[in-house]
Amino acid sequence: MQADAKSVYDILFRTGDKGVGDDAERQEVAWWSHARRGFYEAAITSKEKVAREALFRIHKLSELEHRWSGLPPSKRKDLRNEFSRPIVEQFMGWAQDQYDRVKERRGLLRSAFGYIVRQREALCPRDRSAA
Repeated sequence: MQADAKSVYDILFRTGDKGVGDDAERQEVAWWSHARRGFYEAAITSKEKVAREALFRIHKLSELEHRWSGLPPSKRKDLRNEFSRPIVEQFMGWAQDQYDRVKERRGLLRSAFGYIVRQREALCPRDRSAA
């Protein structure tokens, strides 16, 4: 079972809850398009330069995915691990630093970086699926 970060799905990921299939395989997934949207809104509405930087970094991942779109899933997995993973890990470190700088502020930028920080595991799982 896969579910995204929408709060209605939180119950699926609570440990020890009965009735949600404790023996079921569950994986939380996050969408880079959701992350990108937050930075886009901050860049357009608030004219935040760091939001444009985040968009540029996420775009690099999108370009790679576009190039690999016709390849078999196992080949895409190998390419992601070799090329995308280092970009994502570097982005996550940078995003955490940026979030630490803006977490006391209200606004779109804090929300965008907050999403990245909260969804880190779902955005870059250790064992990526083939597709």
